[in-house]
Order: sequence, then structure tokens, then C-alpha cells
Amino acid sequence: MLSSSVRSVVVAYGCVILCGWASATFAAPQEAVTGGAVTAAARPDQAEAKTAASLQGLRIRQETRGIPGRVGDGQQRIAQVIRVTKDRLRLDDPEAGSRLLLRLDGPEPRFYEVTADGSEYRQGKDLDKIQQDRDRLEKQQLAGILQEPRAKQDQMLAEAFLRRDGKREVAVTEKVADDKVLGHTCKRFIVRENGRIIVDVYTTEDFGVEIPFFDYYRRVGAFSDEVLKALQGIRGVPLKADFSVITAGLNYDLSVVATSAAVRPFEPSIFELPEGAKEIVESTTAPCGECSKLVEKAAPPGRLVINSEPIYFCCKDCRKAFQKRRYQQGPGGASPKPERPSPKAGNGGGK
Repeated sequence: MLSSSVRSVVVAYGCVILCGWASATFAAPQEAVTGGAVTAAARPDQAEAKTAASLQGLRIRQETRGIPGRVGDGQQRIAQVIRVTKDRLRLDDPEAGSRLLLRLDGPEPRFYEVTADGSEYRQGKDLDKIQQDRDRLEKQQLAGILQEPRAKQDQMLAEAFLRRDGKREVAVTEKVADDKVLGHTCKRFIVRENGRIIVDVYTTEDFGVEIPFFDYYRRVGAFSDEVLKALQGIRGVPLKADFSVITAGLNYDLSVVATSAAVRPFEPSIFELPEGAKEIVESTTAPCGECSKLVEKAAPPGRLVINSEPIYFCCKDCRKAFQKRRYQQGPGGASPKPERPSPKAGNGGGK
């Protein structure tokens, strides 16, 4: 299974380019998907493939490059399959041995990562924290830069893509794309945030439909609020994209291109958790990064995010000590101290 922070971002990889294709119309044979296996259904002129209970959506085969933690430092293209409707998405990633489910059909979004054999799953929560953590970090960065000599500030702000006033300025450039994608004429949209390219996407309106993919974008924590507002105004079906996911730890540069797309009716069950799957429940506590005392994750006295992973502290003094140690040893030098072993049974839990 993926690390907790990367899991949250990975679902954005699948959503960012393709979730707008929920109800687009393609002239293609239909298929039914049952029990997690894809089976070709009879053509419409032979038998009705679509049932009353099925959900109309789109199956996308895509290649993604830049996924962190993958072979070849993420530069190898990974084949994935997405099945998406107006409010449900499933991404199958054979190379990772898992599937991701994102449900927007309830009052709150639900995100699950399921093992390849369907025996276990992990529920993702608080995807908005990805950008909330980034906001906090950038405020700290800005405060530090503004304490430097004025002569250095402009260069440091430019390198960090920050503005002196702390705001994010988003600009959208639109033009006709030079190249076709899957045979379709496309528009190209480039979205910049404080001068940095965040999204470079090719979309087409050949299918004559308006499908809002903004709902998926805003649920997965991939972009800032300012970029989301810009994306909300982009129309058309995305076929290819390069984009950057900016987090409090690492920045991920992703490249996604669709290799095929077709409308399909899906059985609702393929977007459900497998029957009998057991939830992997993560602990509500974590050891202090400095002294190893257990801390409640929901309300820690101190917290840092390093390389997209949260580190919790039992008090401000421990956080300061950790930061001092990290500064002295360099960004890669300091890491949380090992967790203290639990008291052995029968010793009364003494100190």
C-alpha cells in the first residue's frame, strides 16, 4: 500500500485529466464490467448491453509518468485504466497492485485504496489537508524571506514562486493546439500560478457535451483554491496534460495522456468496496518526533510536514528541538527518533 500522503495525491493523478469525460458520447461498442473483470457485452444490434441499473460513463486507458516512488524515479510511463461517471471514479493501477475508488455521490466524498486481491482497503480522509499544509508552509517561508536583507528578498521570492503580499496570481492562456490528440482537434490551456506552470492541458469539444470535471478537482487536494477557480472556467474534454502538484513537502511533475476512450455502461458494483474486504485502520496516535511520547494526531501541540509526511510533537519545546537538529544536520539529516518500545506485559505499565 502507498504511504499516507502519497495515497492522497495519487488519486488526483487519475482525476486531473480524465474526470471530465463522465458522459461524453463516443460511437463505440459497449461493455459491461462485473465482479472487477471487464467482459465484452453483445453489440447493441445483437442484445441490449445496458441494464436499467447500469451507470453511463467512460473507460479511459492512459499512460502516466512522474508518479513518485515508482520504478525509474517516476519517469517510466505507467499504464492505468480509469472508469468514471458523473460522480464515481475507479482507477486500476496494475503496476502498483491496487485500485483507487473515489465517490462523490454522497454528502461527503469518499476515497478508498483497495489491494489488488480485494481483501483489504484503506479509507482516505482529509484530502483538503494537502493544500492546507502547503498554505501554512508558504506563510512560514514568506515570513522567513521577509526577514532577510532587502537585496536578497526578490531573488528568494522568485525562486519560491511567492509574492511579497502572500497572494497567488493565476493567469490562463488559451490557444488552438498545434497537434491533434486521438484524432481530435484540441484547445490548449496553460494555467500559471505566480509565474509557474501548474496545468498545461489539451481539451476537445468534438463530443458536443459540457461535463464539469471541477467537482473531482476540488475534492482531491491537488491544486490551490486560486487554480481551482481558473480550472472551473475551462470547457471541453481533457485528452492530454502536464501538471505540477505543489505540496508542503515535494512538488510532483506529472504527465498524463489518454491512449483510448469509449463510453461504457458500468454496473454500480464496480465502484463499491469488495465484499468481505477488511479495513486497515490507521492509529489515532503517533510518537512525538523528538521524545517519542504518544501524541493524539487530531490535536497535537506541534506538527511539521516534511517530504509530505506529518511529524507530530508533544510540546512546543520538542518541536523547536527537532527543528534545531534538522537545521544543524541539513534537510535530509534529521528524522523522527525511534518510537519507544511498549511496556512489557506484567510490569504494570511503569515508567
